[in-house]
Amino acid sequence: MDAFKLYISTSMTDQIVTYTNVEIKLKREKYANDNKTTVKPTSTNEFQTLLGLLCMSAAMKNNHLNSKEYFDYTFSGTLYISVMNRNCLYFLLNFLRFDDKSTRSARKLLDKLAPTRDIWNQFIKACRINYIPGSYVTTDEELLGFRGRCPFRMYLPSKPNKYGMKIIVL
Repeated sequence: MDAFKLYISTSMTDQIVTYTNVEIKLKREKYANDNKTTVKPTSTNEFQTLLGLLCMSAAMKNNHLNSKEYFDYTFSGTLYISVMNRNCLYFLLNFLRFDDKSTRSARKLLDKLAPTRDIWNQFIKACRINYIPGSYVTTDEELLGFRGRCPFRMYLPSKPNKYGMKIIVL
């Protein structure tokens, strides 16, 4: 936990919790009659639990599962159920905010990453302070398929085309 907090600081989590709670407050009435969802402000502890659950999902290579499958005994047993209620997970993921939504549109005119820029910059700064690569570090990249919407495209002219087929006839 101490190592994790070097990269995701208390000020970062506090900022995320603050903006998430603003969003919860704005949309509270929409969920007022929903018996499945407990509409209440989140806390730093609850947010850290959410982060822990998502990190655990990645570490256990379960991040390919649908979020409903996290809470299905046949896929995950009681692992995720013991950490967080499914409705709480959905609720937090739905309301999660990283910035002040009221000023976002003006900031997005200058910066397409405005919704996450402040947290991103804090994270990068923490990485630079807390991780110094040694002489045995290698870097690589992986291009993954993505079907979502993205406001920008990246062209890598130096990236060779690795897609192809080799046919060997004996």
